Amino acid sequence: MAVSINARFHDLAFLKNAFFAEGTGRLLPSAQVLSAFAAFQHTHPAVSAINIQDPSGDRIVWSSVKQSARPITPDKDFSPLPGYPDRFLGRVAYAQRTHAWVLTMRQRIRDNEGHVLGFIGSPFLLANLGMIHTPPELQSVVVMLRPHGQVVSVWKDGRWTPPDTLLAPFAGEVVVPVPGYPWDLHVQWTAAALNHAFWQVERTRLPIFLMGLFFIAGMGTLTRRLLRRLLRLRQYQAAAVLAQQDLLRQNDPKVMYQRLVEVVVEQTEAIGAYIAVPEAGSEWLRVVAASADAPYLRQAMEQLTPSKDPAHFPYGNMVPSLAFREKTPQGPVSPGQSPAMTAVQRQQAPLSRIRSVMAYPVFLCEEREPTAVLVIESDSSRHFTLSLQRLLGQLAVTLGLALTQWRHHRELIEKDAEIQQMAFYDDLTALPNRRFLEIQMEQDMARAERHNRLLAVCMLDLDGFKPINDTYGHEAGDEVLVALGKRLPEALRKSDFVARLGGDEFVLLVEDLADLGDLTQTLKKVEDTIAAPIRLSNGETIRIGASMGIFLYPFGDGETADQLLRWSDQALYESKAHKADREHPWALFGEEVRKAQRTPAQHLLDAGALEVWYQPILDNRARKVVGVEALARLRDAEGKIWPPAEFLPQLRDADFFDLSKKVFAQALADLPILDAQGWSLWVSVNVDPRSVSEACIACLREMITLGTVDPSRITLEILEGSDFLEQQAALEHLLEIKALGVRLALDDVGSAYASLLRLKDLPIDEIKLDQAFVRTLEKRPQDLHFVGATQDLASGMGVNLVVEGVETDDIFDAVTVMGAPLLQGYAIAKPLPLAELQEFLQHTPSHHRRHPTGLLGLYAAQLANHSALKKAIRQNPRLVDYMTLVDATTCPIHDDMRRLGVDDGGPLDQLHQEYHRAIAVMDALLISSPANDDWSAVERAEKALEQAIIEAFWKSKAEDGNPLSSG
Repeated sequence: MAVSINARFHDLAFLKNAFFAEGTGRLLPSAQVLSAFAAFQHTHPAVSAINIQDPSGDRIVWSSVKQSARPITPDKDFSPLPGYPDRFLGRVAYAQRTHAWVLTMRQRIRDNEGHVLGFIGSPFLLANLGMIHTPPELQSVVVMLRPHGQVVSVWKDGRWTPPDTLLAPFAGEVVVPVPGYPWDLHVQWTAAALNHAFWQVERTRLPIFLMGLFFIAGMGTLTRRLLRRLLRLRQYQAAAVLAQQDLLRQNDPKVMYQRLVEVVVEQTEAIGAYIAVPEAGSEWLRVVAASADAPYLRQAMEQLTPSKDPAHFPYGNMVPSLAFREKTPQGPVSPGQSPAMTAVQRQQAPLSRIRSVMAYPVFLCEEREPTAVLVIESDSSRHFTLSLQRLLGQLAVTLGLALTQWRHHRELIEKDAEIQQMAFYDDLTALPNRRFLEIQMEQDMARAERHNRLLAVCMLDLDGFKPINDTYGHEAGDEVLVALGKRLPEALRKSDFVARLGGDEFVLLVEDLADLGDLTQTLKKVEDTIAAPIRLSNGETIRIGASMGIFLYPFGDGETADQLLRWSDQALYESKAHKADREHPWALFGEEVRKAQRTPAQHLLDAGALEVWYQPILDNRARKVVGVEALARLRDAEGKIWPPAEFLPQLRDADFFDLSKKVFAQALADLPILDAQGWSLWVSVNVDPRSVSEACIACLREMITLGTVDPSRITLEILEGSDFLEQQAALEHLLEIKALGVRLALDDVGSAYASLLRLKDLPIDEIKLDQAFVRTLEKRPQDLHFVGATQDLASGMGVNLVVEGVETDDIFDAVTVMGAPLLQGYAIAKPLPLAELQEFLQHTPSHHRRHPTGLLGLYAAQLANHSALKKAIRQNPRLVDYMTLVDATTCPIHDDMRRLGVDDGGPLDQLHQEYHRAIAVMDALLISSPANDDWSAVERAEKALEQAIIEAFWKSKAEDGNPLSSG
């Protein structure tokens, strides 16, 4: 009875895939459902009718036969089957249509996520249970409902009768429970039947009967188990076939893993399956795909972390861990057999459903270590039969074959890409090579003709690339090529093309041009891209130029790609031949190289309009002029003098070398004239960093040798702000110049910090403070701190310091108080022609004055005085007498204030006294508590005094008609 009804429930569950659409879970059209049922009924004639109910179970949405109009009341009409929450049994009723007693039943249908799709119901004719053969002496067989004893139906007189059938009193009965159902079979007999059966008939046959009964019971149990195993095996076989087909179609291991575990759970009685893979450089196996018959179980499996380490209990002793480590299938294992499994289930309650587990290592072909582990879980301890274990092993092998096929496919793609890279791309720069260029040119030429547009073929060669290799090595040259290989495509449009031919030669294909104007914009961008500084791995920064030859297609008839390259190469030759005087770094094939137009300043320089003027440099300690700086001026035909700011922007690189050479030659000629008049001065000449080269050094050597001036009286000034000083080659050139006996100066120190980091490496004798810091001291007196710091730097390095930009008496006063040794600026003298310089030297103004001479000098004196006091007190506070320190009148600043007319008791005098009281207290505190280093009170008093002096200075300037802002 139980086997028959179970089979019917399996039939109902099987019809799910025939009635509901896969994926959406919607009911198929009625015609398809009816057709599927008709086919099913052909092989299952006992299923006389089917109906489909909505998810609530109270409405029939489809039926194979006409249904009663009475609505379904689920709670009254059906009862759930214990142990099977999705199976429901109804009441036994008499069906007039079939003239038979019918048991109603229905199966709840769920999708893969556990959502209810509906119910499939069917009547079960009790007659299908088969005839119950009973001897005449037996009264009846009664089916009763547990535990209430309600009669369901009665077998009597060879047929099923209603529950209320009248029965004679029975003398005895046998109660047999129906396995899995809330029913008991009551086999009843009368007293007469018992006597007759036992004493007259059954007594001699009783042993045989009992043996037969036990045999039948045993065979029934064995048959049920065999049928269940066979059904399970068939489910797994179908799943294996489906999985094999899916796996071989997938191109992603993640998709393979997920599809396999989903098929196993959906198509079989397994409650869960997952795949774990080893994490690189770790002891862990990571779950990458999981599926289960319930979401909470899938989540629990995804959180599992099996370990490859056996010492890591319990994760190192899990079934998948053993399978990975032993490289053999493991299981079936139940919680009672595995302490690790029991421990993990205690940690994660959802896993307690699992009663049996198997794990299979998955290998790629020719691999000795597992790539993954396939794990199958069941809620039955007898789930994994030997046949099923072999089938699962074959499924793991199939997964390994699919992964092997995927890896081989990926390797083929990578090899093909590698071959393509080697065949069509340059190894160093990763740019397309000549072979790729030839293919691209054919396509671009055809496209230019088809669209009636111009195609520019640009042959590009780097200028000055060989010296980079010679100076820094070929590795540095390779770095330059790699950098340009990245920059050039960025300078072009996406539709353009760049290839490397070899060495330092590149080819650009610029297409879809309407005219030369479009091309010019692109070429200028390429020029700027190449000229941008390139930082090498050794820390050096270099610049490089380029020459380009261009051929425009279509130019005529019969051009081939090879001809275009040859003609663009000819244009490149012309461009390089006119490198010194070309307007642009490119030349167009068939046209003369456009020479750059000479600027007015270049014309004046060519015409010999250069004049050398000299600005005196004062030794502030000796109070006399000790040197001059040679400065270039140009005089035009109208007699107008062009200052450097006006003519330098009009000069090109080659002009700067010519300018420096002419200024240097004139200075060498003028110094002996001054010597003859009794003024033995040294001279400094500016040299543009771009001019410093082997040719420049050779020229200097020749001019010094031919001249009569001691080279130690010559100072060459190099601009600090250029990147020339950041190059290793610069140091070598400067050492060669130094070997000529001349002195070297670093000009405009402070305009950039890069050379400050390399001052210790440069062979310099002098630094010149950037006049931008000095000219604005009246507006920004706080910059005197930087002047003092530069003095300390120069003193520490043992080099001279020249302070430029000393344009006013107040600035002269301030930097003199600060102790600047050499001064240059309008406050001493403006740049003068040689004749005026001679006149100036004959009547040099006296600089023997007592400083400070004004309030800006007083401000500088206070800075110097405070710095000295602070250093002395920090070194040893006992060196300074408290009474002397607290008395402001003993301070030199007090005398300077009186001399400059500051009122006694006035605001400045009071702030000065407050400053001395604060610093005297600080001195006393340090004596009593040396660990105390809080100078905040002193700093506030000092800042207040300094600010008051500056405000008084600005006020005096405003009263004199020269207002200054505090910017």
